[in-house]
Order: sequence, then structure tokens, then C-alpha cells
Amino acid sequence: MRTTWIILLCTILAGGIMYFLAKRPAGNGKADTISLVNTPDSIKNQLKLFVAYNPAEVYYRDSAWWLYDSIPLQQVSLGNGKNTFNKQYSAATFYLTLDQHHFYDIEINKKDTAVAYEITFSVQSVRDTLLVAGTIDDRKNDQIRFNGPMLPLYHQFILTYNNKLTAPIADSASAVEKNADKTITVLKN
Repeated sequence: MRTTWIILLCTILAGGIMYFLAKRPAGNGKADTISLVNTPDSIKNQLKLFVAYNPAEVYYRDSAWWLYDSIPLQQVSLGNGKNTFNKQYSAATFYLTLDQHHFYDIEINKKDTAVAYEITFSVQSVRDTLLVAGTIDDRKNDQIRFNGPMLPLYHQFILTYNNKLTAPIADSASAVEKNADKTITVLKN
């Protein structure tokens, strides 16, 4: 009978310790990390990653990404393992390109710039399509998963999209037309 009580108390103590460790707030990293996982080497060697902080317009010209005022975008290393970069931003758009023929863009908006994100990308070739999948993990709250196909970089096209919809306005006469928040223009020779 005594052994049963000892086992029961040890089990309750172990459960309490595991509960405490699980509910403990996760530590914040000093920087965001980005990594490329589960990607064949044949694709990995052709990938480049660029980042633009809160861009309005981005151009792609002959293997380089530029902001509308002719500033080249910062390239993020996709070497082996996890790569770090500054976490002090509120909005950033990442452009993943494959051999100057395909691209994928993803926008990240942060509520708290002190929180470090862990971003992972994976690129797989499925039939005739390149699929990008990944996660954005802030180590405190939730994990966001994303996936989609890479778009081809045609010689000229403009991709415009809104990431925020305007709230309904009661008086339609006072409605102001809102311009697109993001524009990507591709010009290739």
C-alpha cells in the first residue's frame, strides 16, 4: 500500500513539473531566424531570398529586386542551417526566387517588434509546378502555415493586391477610393 502512494505522489509531482514547464513563457530570441528545409539540393542551389520592409511598390529587373525609388532589396542568406536577421520591423515582404524564372512572395505583419519570428521555407517540385510551403512561428502564440505555387516571372507583368479591406461606410457619397497596398512590377529584357 505504501508503494502505491509513493508512485501516486511521484506521478503527481512529475505531472506538475511538466505542466509548469509547458506553461512557462517561451524566451524571445535576439533576432528573427529563417531557414530552408526539406528542399532538394537541385532546387536549393537556385533559390534566392530578398526582403523589403513595408514596401508599396517593388520592381524586378534582370535578376534583381528593387524598390520603387531604385533601392536594391536586401538579400537574406539561405545557407546551411538557420540564418538570422534584424527583428525590429512591423511589416516585411519576402520574395523567394528560383533561377530568375519563378517567384513567391509572402508578407509578414508583426504586432510586437520585440518578438522574434522563426520562419521556415520548403520548395518542392510537383509535376510541372514548384510548391512553396512553410511556417511562421513566434514562439509565444500561434504558428502560421502557408503554401502555394511559385509564379513564373514573365517578361512584363504587374501584380497588384490589397492586403486590407476598407471598412463599410454608411454614406456612400463620402467613400474614398483606396489604392492598392502592394504592387509588384516585373520588367525583363
